Amino acid sequence: MYSSGSNTSYGHQHGSSCSFLPPSDPQRSSSPPFDDIQTVITALKCKVEALEEENKQLKGKKSTKPKTTRTFGRPIQKVVALFAPVNSLVQEYERRCDPESQAEDNELNDVDIEQLNEVEREEYEQRMEVKRIQDRDFESFKLLCIYVPLIKKKIYSKDVDYTELRAEYGLLETGANAARSEDIHNGAMELADWLNQRSPGPQPPIDRQIRVGRGFAHDLTGRLLCPIDFDWDNMMTRGEIRALSKSVIRDSDLPFFLPFLYHNEIGDAGNPLKGWLQGPLLVKMVIFLFKSASSVGKEVVDNELINQSSDEESSNPRPPPSASSHSGKRRKSTKKTVSQIWNISTVSPRMIAYAATLLRFILSDGPSWGADDSFPYESF
Repeated sequence: MYSSGSNTSYGHQHGSSCSFLPPSDPQRSSSPPFDDIQTVITALKCKVEALEEENKQLKGKKSTKPKTTRTFGRPIQKVVALFAPVNSLVQEYERRCDPESQAEDNELNDVDIEQLNEVEREEYEQRMEVKRIQDRDFESFKLLCIYVPLIKKKIYSKDVDYTELRAEYGLLETGANAARSEDIHNGAMELADWLNQRSPGPQPPIDRQIRVGRGFAHDLTGRLLCPIDFDWDNMMTRGEIRALSKSVIRDSDLPFFLPFLYHNEIGDAGNPLKGWLQGPLLVKMVIFLFKSASSVGKEVVDNELINQSSDEESSNPRPPPSASSHSGKRRKSTKKTVSQIWNISTVSPRMIAYAATLLRFILSDGPSWGADDSFPYESF
């Protein structure tokens, strides 16, 4: 039996600290030597420096994905041909390879117009119109070979696979159509910004997201689209145009001479070429499509893009602008521009025609490209 006054303790003497932990392992409690710690730190520093250098190289290294057939098709409508399909351009080249066709062309060039009667002259003019289109298509074919060298290689090959070629044409046109659609979408928003920033601003403001309400329904876009031989300020004329009782195509002598194409947006019907194709909106659209939105604020198109107008060229969708872009200041883009990607150093008539045609469309309220029969865009 245990007495109440017993001093017996269980494993410890009276007064010692009570602990239920196992005795510590002398090997675990001992710290590693100082030299070993320094070695580890040095190794880690070297590893960090190596990773930082690798990361720096990866950031500086630009990824260069090989261009696909669709990618090669993107500049076609911008700088080659907006409406003519690739197949028709190649067909014109093949036609000219025929000696008989060459003889017909030479014969047409040697015609003495003064010796023709009325019927013969009419026939001659019709043939000359066809020849003009053929000449234009052939010039387009030569540009096509510059921008799409793979097509040139396959066409000139002795073992031409026409089935493969037709598939290539389809891919090229898919890329061309996609690029044009992106230009229309982005250009329509950009145009709304340009017009809304005017003082006084348009009433109502131009909607950036949709084109409903543009065209002749809006006072500002209607003025820019009204042929210069019509008086848009005449309320009766304006009402007739909106009611479709007066046609801006059939009833106008100058249906393609539109105010937005002029230097001061006012053309002279008595001298329609004065100031034509010098409109500020047109200049802005050319810069926007072939350089960048941030370059549009420049008053002069710099020599990097334009130093002459020539048709002999050596020639993504931009995300919608943020709200901060409306203030006039833009963050400088690091992406290459269209002119840089395709080595475009001069502005050609085809580029101006592309910009003017898209500008005419996005000023309008036409439903979609190719479905708007209110204006002859191809003839324009």
